[in-house]
Amino acid sequence: MNRMQVLLAELRQDGVQVWVEDHKLRYYAPQGGMNDERLKALRAIKNELIDFLQQTKQAVTSVIPLIEVQQRPLRLPLSYMQERLWILNKIESLGSSYHIIAGFILKGVLNREAFERGQLGLHDPQRQRDQLRQERQDEEQIQ
Repeated sequence: MNRMQVLLAELRQDGVQVWVEDHKLRYYAPQGGMNDERLKALRAIKNELIDFLQQTKQAVTSVIPLIEVQQRPLRLPLSYMQERLWILNKIESLGSSYHIIAGFILKGVLNREAFERGQLGLHDPQRQRDQLRQERQDEEQIQ
């Protein structure tokens, strides 16, 4: 690694962001992330760093296509695990036995308000994750 790469790695590790804007080198540093020594090091390789960052930006944007936003389908496909559980349930009538993963014994004082807030998402379809809202329709018969 050359000194520019070493400096960039050190800056990144300390949360300092460096970029090029209007052909000028810019940075953002959390408190204590930038000092006189680092500023002097950046100034010493400023032109080389600007060229490097511009080339890197061009390479990234020319190679990696942008992800296009797509319309969400009305019915999401089931995951392989969800499909497996559905099949097992149809074959063996498992009920909810595969859905219970652990039991807990709570000791101490229960913060009832926090507990109830945590439970809201389990019963409110608008707050559930997509995986929990999916349903399997009986479109096909299993032989």
